[in-house]
Amino acid sequence: MLRYILVLSALLLLLAACGPANVPEGEGTATASVAENDGTADAAPTEEEPGEVADEGPPPEFADADYETTESGLQIAIIEAGDGEPAEEGKIVLVHYTGKLADGTTFDSSVGGEPIRFSLGQGRVIDGWEEGIAMLKEGDRALMVVPPELAYGPGGTGGIPPNATLYFEVELVEVLEGGPAAPVSVDEGDYETTDSGLQVYVVEEGTGDAPEEGQPVRIDFTAWFTDGSRLDSTIDSGQPLVFALGTEQLFPGLSEAVGTMRVGGQSQFIIPSDLAFGETGTGGIPPNADLIFLIDLLELLPPAPEAPVEVDEDDYVTDDAGFLIADIEEGSGDPAEAGDVAEFHVTGWLEEDGSKILSSYDQGQPILLPVASGQALPGWDAGLTGMREGGIRQVIVPPELGFGETGAGDVVPPNATIIWLIELVSLNADAE
Repeated sequence: MLRYILVLSALLLLLAACGPANVPEGEGTATASVAENDGTADAAPTEEEPGEVADEGPPPEFADADYETTESGLQIAIIEAGDGEPAEEGKIVLVHYTGKLADGTTFDSSVGGEPIRFSLGQGRVIDGWEEGIAMLKEGDRALMVVPPELAYGPGGTGGIPPNATLYFEVELVEVLEGGPAAPVSVDEGDYETTDSGLQVYVVEEGTGDAPEEGQPVRIDFTAWFTDGSRLDSTIDSGQPLVFALGTEQLFPGLSEAVGTMRVGGQSQFIIPSDLAFGETGTGGIPPNADLIFLIDLLELLPPAPEAPVEVDEDDYVTDDAGFLIADIEEGSGDPAEAGDVAEFHVTGWLEEDGSKILSSYDQGQPILLPVASGQALPGWDAGLTGMREGGIRQVIVPPELGFGETGAGDVVPPNATIIWLIELVSLNADAE
């Protein structure tokens, strides 16, 4: 989805280069392994091949239901009726589910976590789900028997073998309005064109502040190709996009577009391909594609510090590992120890030229990590250990304790010294 193409920040690049990202164990597995359509759902089934798992019959709880069979071969039975809004194409649905194979093996489940959220009719899920969920209303619980041609076909996926019939118990938790299906109807002459070629139409004037270069913003957007086919919408996911204006996180047309707005405003833009993904395209966006964006500017967020704090050399303390640490502000409360969960902002620069390599401020939210768990980038644990809530520390990481002779991709060059400025927002805030 376009939203994920956009969020290509230096922070994620570094985390990918250095170890596991901050994803709680088990989180996010449901949507990835079960519901997402990988393109195999439309393939016709083939004869069973060696190593395939034959369908020997349904799991016991699916055996005696009063199924309705659709023309496609989907079987569905309502086992508990709700009384809410019906699911319809274009609506956002939140669904809890458990998926099983014919032998009763549970291959995925959202129960105990967050329900899966997706927009009906956008091809985000397997065909059996598109059809089956659209037959439900809010509050319904149902059993669905999805034949392989409506699931993952002869290719299978992950823990799902080729030509597998899938058995789902689903609950339609909530039905919400999705993002707009079509752009705002605008006469061509009503757009204003900037010097770069960006076309701007103000749908609703904002009354808040205008963003400045480098400032993180939170926006909702829906995007289309110029032929009206829909690309993506943050409204569908319920996850607005956060990015820092004018940085290399995004393509230049989007930064320029948001830079014309004020908080609370909505504008529609035609972004020419040379301000978007150009001659190469990306993901599902072909080369030389012009894009339409309808954008709501929701909020301006605190900007990242522009530079490290000036600290006298004598004010740094060298810890046992060799990191240089200076307290800028002491903070209050108990000091952070190994195993505590720290919520913190961090900004990093290269000592040599002062260029910023990453900032959590640009992502619009603090980082959440256990202290001294081995998940942090070099220098973070050293800085966090002993910090108190509200405290600010600066940490100097020599290359031998950082990214060494290899560096980290295009972000950190070889033999680079890094300066981190860390602000501890909270400590064990969710602890009972």
